[in-house]
Amino acid sequence: SPLILKDFEKMRSWIYNDFKLVIKNKKAIKQLQLFIKLYMNSPLFESDLFYYPMSEYEISFESIHWREIITKLFIIFESLYLSKEEGELKFRLAIFVSSFLEQDYNEKRRIYDFMRKAYDVRSSIVHGQNELSIHKKVLKCKPLHNYKLNSIQNFIWNLRNLLRRTFIKFLYLSNKKKSIHDIKEIIEGKPIILAHNG
Repeated sequence: SPLILKDFEKMRSWIYNDFKLVIKNKKAIKQLQLFIKLYMNSPLFESDLFYYPMSEYEISFESIHWREIITKLFIIFESLYLSKEEGELKFRLAIFVSSFLEQDYNEKRRIYDFMRKAYDVRSSIVHGQNELSIHKKVLKCKPLHNYKLNSIQNFIWNLRNLLRRTFIKFLYLSNKKKSIHDIKEIIEGKPIILAHNG
């Protein structure tokens, strides 16, 4: 494994930050246990295509302002899911995330709808819209999980949950002898096209 001590310390910090809110949730604890097991054996960290977004994710916990956090999380989504800057990014990202993370159509649909509306939030931030306008777009995003926080923080933790699941699946596939390029091909290879609902 290419891991060194400082990477392990970073991982421990990352895990603490990511799970401190949901540590009583049994499903989250299972994710945590699986993540640690996969993390320690993965060759993916030899690739900047994985190590960079993982590092950026850990750094995102150091950000204070919610605009900065959301922008950074979408940079990570795009670095993991979008290897080509072509087509409608919002649509492609929503399709790739939902198809990669879920098999069940209804759950896939929920993620797809959330990511499409979440991308509108990201665009509003990037284009400098005011806080009220951004907040209205956040309220349009039906959360996948309710962390009992204010709407902005709940939105951020829903994004984090999808990224955590993405990292775990990358690590799982890596341990099944899939390279980072194999995983990118899986993401872009067979997305299920979901009908637009506005």
